[in-house]
Amino acid sequence: MPESKLRVSSDHILSTEGSTRGTAYSMSNKIVTLGRTVFASWLDSGGKCMVCSLDLDSGELSEPFELGQTAVQDNHCGPAIVATSDGHLHAVLGSHNRPFRYRRTLQPADISQWTDEPPFAPDATYPSLAVGPDDTLHLVSRAWSPPGRSESCKLIYQTRSGDSGWSDPLMVARTPSPTGYVHYGANILCGRDGVLYLTFHMYHGEPAESPIQGFLMSSDGGRSWKHSDGRAVALPATIDTCEILIENDGEVFRGGQSSALDAKGRLNVLVTSKSGTDLILRLESPGTWSRIDLGPEIDRTLPGWRSEQEGNIAFDRHGTLYCCLDVKESSASWGDPSTEVLLLTSSDAGETFKSKRLTTPNTEAPQWLANMERSTGLAPIEGPPAVLYTVGHKGVGCTPKDKTEIHLVILERG
Repeated sequence: MPESKLRVSSDHILSTEGSTRGTAYSMSNKIVTLGRTVFASWLDSGGKCMVCSLDLDSGELSEPFELGQTAVQDNHCGPAIVATSDGHLHAVLGSHNRPFRYRRTLQPADISQWTDEPPFAPDATYPSLAVGPDDTLHLVSRAWSPPGRSESCKLIYQTRSGDSGWSDPLMVARTPSPTGYVHYGANILCGRDGVLYLTFHMYHGEPAESPIQGFLMSSDGGRSWKHSDGRAVALPATIDTCEILIENDGEVFRGGQSSALDAKGRLNVLVTSKSGTDLILRLESPGTWSRIDLGPEIDRTLPGWRSEQEGNIAFDRHGTLYCCLDVKESSASWGDPSTEVLLLTSSDAGETFKSKRLTTPNTEAPQWLANMERSTGLAPIEGPPAVLYTVGHKGVGCTPKDKTEIHLVILERG
């Protein structure tokens, strides 16, 4: 595969106190660019949600601002950030089965002061945040209610307009599993016409499996949900009623956590699996999805390597497709030190690709948990996108004492 003409302009270390999941969870957008300023957020050790800014002209980093901690101070509590049309930044501070916190900048493009609002219900994890054309915030997450696990776990949707507060949670999907662990990897995207696109997996059960990649969309601001062909879905959707992008055939999918609209308005969804399925699913027409297999593209750069289930997809205003993946030797375990960050780019909507390794080989610790800048609804990114990643070991459990480095990569065209 030809190497991309993109080059790494700079690689900034934002923190040496990073969490073992400092930039993890692809559904949570963590980078916003306003003009010539990049705003990046991450999770430090001890459950501290952080944000800083980078002046692209001077190369100067601001002092980091601590957005706060959630009730559970573990490595699953990273933030999601977006910007509205007035330049204000909005952050939902991830929690881990506890209420989220929400904060907004007091001044546009200024992270030195934020509102300080109380946590909002319900108990939730893994925020995905998008912005509508009227600046409404759209949020999806995994929520649960004690004392159960699977029997009380669901995928929920909430909105917020101005200072009105967050809406009551709407249960949009639920797994059929009565017991065991449940993980909804869900992403919400809003088109410039206000149409909402929800992609998700349902990883559940004992032993855990993910039988489908699911899809729902809404043309009325989240009041009702349907298939791409217009077929209405009664909520909560299940694996029998949602639109299925791809079914599990002996694999464990952890995709559907990143999606993007191309220049033709087609939805593109990144899907990965533990056994090495790496692909983009594209909505060509109502009910019709095409498939772009990324495995051969990874092979051309790193033969035998596959993704590590973290990654993002984006299009810039020029129509260039970017796919950023954690990749590792196919036989390596999750969090293996061989893990690196690979960027695939395409100027012809996925017909051909070029590659760029954003990290250098490091046998001491994985360079991983890539989180790439992408559109959250208002407009395509200017491009090339900024990328966050973590350098450090996965640790043991949710509250390891390990510290990591948090990196921000700025790319430019060669």
